[in-house]
Amino acid sequence: MPVFHPVGRLARLSRGEAGLLAEATLCLAVARAATLVLPFRRLAASMSAARPPRSLSPKERAATISGVVQAIGRAARHMPFRAVCLQQAIAAQYMLRRRGIETSVQFGARFKREELQAHAWVTDAGVIVIGETSAPYGALAAFPPVKSP
Repeated sequence: MPVFHPVGRLARLSRGEAGLLAEATLCLAVARAATLVLPFRRLAASMSAARPPRSLSPKERAATISGVVQAIGRAARHMPFRAVCLQQAIAAQYMLRRRGIETSVQFGARFKREELQAHAWVTDAGVIVIGETSAPYGALAAFPPVKSP
């Protein structure tokens, strides 16, 4: 199964968009492998590792976040596996941190019809940037931990 189809859509992307899409594809594949083979404590340590922030204008920051989130969404739809919320969150956080945007991967759970459901999402300054759902999840953990105001 080809990773991207149809190829015509890929050809219409700008060089920057195509680069982001390639990076998102690679990051999702690595995140999938990591969630399958690494113990959670290693994943948590990786998600909590400090990176130096970059000074971006609010407009640059919003555009960067939007581009990364769109690339993750596009790539996730065409992966040869189902890219679940945790893998998307890990990939998004990595890509944003590479661009100097410090984020937090949040973990939550809820009961729905007597079934426990878990979810992961990424926040930037308390705002969900990827992994938003229509129904709220109770936050259980964050990596790195969210600082209280």
